[in-house]
Amino acid sequence: MTARSYWLITVEDGQELVFHDVVSCGHLTEKAVARLLQRLVCRYGLSAEEIVSATVARRSKRRTERFLLRREQGHGRGEARYTLSMGDWPIVSASILTEDELRSRGLWKEA
Repeated sequence: MTARSYWLITVEDGQELVFHDVVSCGHLTEKAVARLLQRLVCRYGLSAEEIVSATVARRSKRRTERFLLRREQGHGRGEARYTLSMGDWPIVSASILTEDELRSRGLWKEA
């Protein structure tokens, strides 16, 4: 199989996988992935007021950190090499995996 890398984009509500998709890493920059995660957090977890509060200037008393981007570097065998995540309920994330890793987890979709 190929060693190409893909973004696995997921929305998890507790232990339940609500949504997942696969996109070639060459088709999304990290900045684009961060914007995509914001959109998915809005779609799956925020009210209109919460979206406004997460978007206002940092100096605003109303500001929340709902769009705080977390970066994690995987170190263990079988872990994603790099993951970006956002949100607290549900958790929206994008991880870099190979096609083989996606197939072994039953998450492969034609990218």
